Amino acid sequence: MAWNAREKGVISQERGSVLTEGRAFLYASTRDNTGGEKGHAHSTLGTGTPNPSLKRMSSGCLVETGEDVIVFDHGPGAFHRLLESGIEITRVSHLLLSHLHYDHCLDYARLVLTRWDQAAVRIPELKVYGPAYVRKMTNLLFGEGGVFDPDLIARTQHEPSVQTYISRGAPLRGSDLLRKCRSSNRAW
Repeated sequence: MAWNAREKGVISQERGSVLTEGRAFLYASTRDNTGGEKGHAHSTLGTGTPNPSLKRMSSGCLVETGEDVIVFDHGPGAFHRLLESGIEITRVSHLLLSHLHYDHCLDYARLVLTRWDQAAVRIPELKVYGPAYVRKMTNLLFGEGGVFDPDLIARTQHEPSVQTYISRGAPLRGSDLLRKCRSSNRAW
């Protein structure tokens, strides 16, 4: 549909790239015929493979469009590059995992836990999309009895941690906060 509109002169598209501090940032912008700009930007967080590298992080891409901040794949090191991009982790609204090889999803847990830890219950759910198994992976990581269950219990039932969440604006305490964490990262 965008190509048809472009052929009729309704919109024009500009694309480009810029190299900043050794990282490639790509951008794209779409203008309507009134001169208004409806833009989005995307950054490469990682282009690496499972081979260890100090220069290349594993797969990851960041797209900002409107109010949404979307991450496509989140392999080892992509989270670090996300921090370097200057995007607040709490702004990430969607995660799309193309497949579940570890070089595409290993930083998933870090994204979920950091996002939850920094904003508690003040932000909308992270919408996670991917293969059918991502739902099971999410439950195995964050569900009751999951890999991070002891950490989640400590952070939601240990009084100094609860006070930290309250100071960040969380209206919930204890088991309510834990329940919110377990339900706030739904895999679709």
